[in-house]
Amino acid sequence: MAAAHYKLNRLCAVVDRNHLQYDGDTEDIMSLGDFSAKWSSFGWDVKSVDGHDVEALLTVFASVPNSDNPLVVIAETVKGKGVSFMENNREWHHGRLSSIQYDEALRELNEYASEEFK
Repeated sequence: MAAAHYKLNRLCAVVDRNHLQYDGDTEDIMSLGDFSAKWSSFGWDVKSVDGHDVEALLTVFASVPNSDNPLVVIAETVKGKGVSFMENNREWHHGRLSSIQYDEALRELNEYASEEFK
């Protein structure tokens, strides 16, 4: 509320909206409802984007509205994206990789990146 009140129109917040928290899905633990509307109600301009799409993120940052309001970018993501044993798994909200898991994650991420950026 303070950011909107003081017209901090050069302020940009990015919220990683992966729907998980330590003890489960955010909608099961405490639903956030219309997340964009909540930010708007506090005076922020809101943009939602696929948080895994770098081009989409760059487009949002390049097209910041000419406004008196701060901007929040809600980056819709999947926790652990690109690593099969981590994807959407709340256990990795706080987990540590073994050296074997590290090697496997790195291999999967390299495969994911090579497919994604062909």
